[in-house]
Amino acid sequence: MRAASVGSVANAVTLKQATATAAHSQPVTAQLSRDRVDRFLRVCCVISLQCKRCLHASWENCQVHVYAAYIEAREPLSKAMAKSSTSRTPYHHGNLVEELVTATIALIEEKGVDAVSVREAAKRAGVSPAAPFRHFANKTALMTAVAEQAMGRLTERVQAELTSTGDADPVEALRAIARGYLGWALANPTHFNVIASRTLIDFHGSLKLTGETEAIRLIMLDLIARGQADGQIASAIAPDALMLSARAFIYGLCRMWIDGHFTEWRVEKPAQDAMSEAVDLFIDMIGSRQATP
Repeated sequence: MRAASVGSVANAVTLKQATATAAHSQPVTAQLSRDRVDRFLRVCCVISLQCKRCLHASWENCQVHVYAAYIEAREPLSKAMAKSSTSRTPYHHGNLVEELVTATIALIEEKGVDAVSVREAAKRAGVSPAAPFRHFANKTALMTAVAEQAMGRLTERVQAELTSTGDADPVEALRAIARGYLGWALANPTHFNVIASRTLIDFHGSLKLTGETEAIRLIMLDLIARGQADGQIASAIAPDALMLSARAFIYGLCRMWIDGHFTEWRVEKPAQDAMSEAVDLFIDMIGSRQATP
């Protein structure tokens, strides 16, 4: 993951010396507060990839400090972003940014992504052609805003599933994350297509996209490590490899449905039922359990 545009975030985050010291002496898995997983997912920014405490070149060499930064920053950053999202100057009868994102989604669904332009979105939103350029310099910026809305909806869905399930059982918590992703994709196919395309958006230039993706990734790694420590997941499987396999599986399943591949693969059940069954089978295999009847 690239470190583009994340340096300024670190300046807004204050790490307590005690937190950093404790973090450096404990494994990442021991740092995760089980009862705060839902709040941890609300983190909307990623801390600078250069460790500011022990001068490691990248977070990969010092996960504990980056993790401690997430824990320390989670609520202040969430509040700051919530304030930012509600403090934009209203335009006419609503929020111009939200209206332009809504107009863009409608354009994509009606005419395809090639029909999208900042001026066309302005026309659809009923504002002057120049108005959107206060917020979006070009089409990429506008599409990135759509992707950020998609990411917000995904995070909310995953957060809700994790809150409902809890994480006492790491395998079931992984299943909850998969359910959240699946429910999000089924409800937001257009958003899925936008956020999935790195040619349409500036993914690495968005703190929201990189930060919330990283938050989910860290939670998945922690759950896999705990599952292996508890003997629920085979320890011979590298956590990173298992996480990538899980990500590829759920993404590919949703991609097949959105692209209309279920017909040629003779999927006769309703899409949601068939996809939920496939997810359960995959998670059961991870956890060496018999498939749910």
